[in-house]
Amino acid sequence: MSMQKGMFPDAGLSGVEPAAHDHDTKASTGWMKQLGLMGLSSEMFTLRSNKLCPKGLSVYLGPSDSTSVGYRDWVSQFGGNLMVVSEEEPPVEWLLKYADKLDFLLLDSDYVGDVEDVVDLCLYLRRAAPGLKIVLISSQVRNDDFTAERMMACDATLKAPFDRSRLQEAFEAAQENSAYYNRVRQMTQLSPRISPSGA
Repeated sequence: MSMQKGMFPDAGLSGVEPAAHDHDTKASTGWMKQLGLMGLSSEMFTLRSNKLCPKGLSVYLGPSDSTSVGYRDWVSQFGGNLMVVSEEEPPVEWLLKYADKLDFLLLDSDYVGDVEDVVDLCLYLRRAAPGLKIVLISSQVRNDDFTAERMMACDATLKAPFDRSRLQEAFEAAQENSAYYNRVRQMTQLSPRISPSGA
């Protein structure tokens, strides 16, 4: 697992090395305590209110490499921090525990596993944390998909490699598609069940 500047591992996450200490970052202990993430981090970038990343933290499940560094830079330009998680097993329990504190989950399907594993993980996360905005990244898809066609599994799909503007489009689409998915979900749950007459 690789962390944003100044982030340190939670006791529950193994194999983590802290990033170099950056004296330019400012302590954000107030909101970190509130989120229950003090064991995970003691310093992060100071955040400004931003419509794209209002909560200030997103997670990337994928390799910790130069590509993920670029993703971090782009997310910081959108007003958020990006935690890179590069573990063999995705930290599903942790994701579910903090799902409502995250702006987005970026899931690199090429890193996570085969198609069936990725779909199963997305469907599980969607059912367990319907408010979590999932952006699926894959080199295997034909094109980006910013529609709600795949809403049962994710809110947007990006074909890798991609640039900053496409990530921004994916985030914007994911916000809209997640809101749509949750409206449909609520209407479906609230709709009275009509039994066939005469049966």
